[in-house]
Amino acid sequence: MAVHAFGGIVAWSGESGSGKTTTARLMAARICAAAASNAHGFSAVHYEVGPLISNDDRVMSLALKSLYSATIGRPPEHRFRMSTPDAIALSLVHGLRSRNIRMVFIDEAGLLSAAAIRGIVLAIDTAENEEWPLTVVVIGMDELPRALEQVPQTERRVRDWCYFKAIDAAEAERLVTTVWPEIQQFLEPGTALRSLVLSMMRRFGNFPGKIVP
Repeated sequence: MAVHAFGGIVAWSGESGSGKTTTARLMAARICAAAASNAHGFSAVHYEVGPLISNDDRVMSLALKSLYSATIGRPPEHRFRMSTPDAIALSLVHGLRSRNIRMVFIDEAGLLSAAAIRGIVLAIDTAENEEWPLTVVVIGMDELPRALEQVPQTERRVRDWCYFKAIDAAEAERLVTTVWPEIQQFLEPGTALRSLVLSMMRRFGNFPGKIVP
């Protein structure tokens, strides 16, 4: 939110189960809820993208159409079939403006090729030209930073990097007691909650998405 006024890309990366998707869903929901009572509020959308691994110009258009479909609805194929990426990006931005969408969370963004990411950058640049600041949060595993760094003009558009770390024992204990408040009732007499939590972490790992299930 701190960098949103400038628009651009925010990159979230980290291991599976570290909480990236849960955080994105929660943040998008809170942004949309706040917009209902704030004249300066805006909407946000979270979606999971499919693999776009080719590096030709056609993939730029496919990435833009995917973004259009996730945020606005089914793309008008009869109009987009022969359109350039620039024209698709302009239609996308007009649609985002009409729905007051200023932030988009794209999950599994590590599946996008450099050309597909350039399509997203084109959308951001077009939004800036249309004076509609757009922030795109790309979410992926540890390979995502490498994908963004492949194209210098893409890396320059990244406003902030966020790496989701493993949690420590104190955080895991808070997590467990929040999800399962009654856990204390099931402990054997003399068994410390911390020792149980450490045992869980040894067995399942130290990421929320692996402990909670």
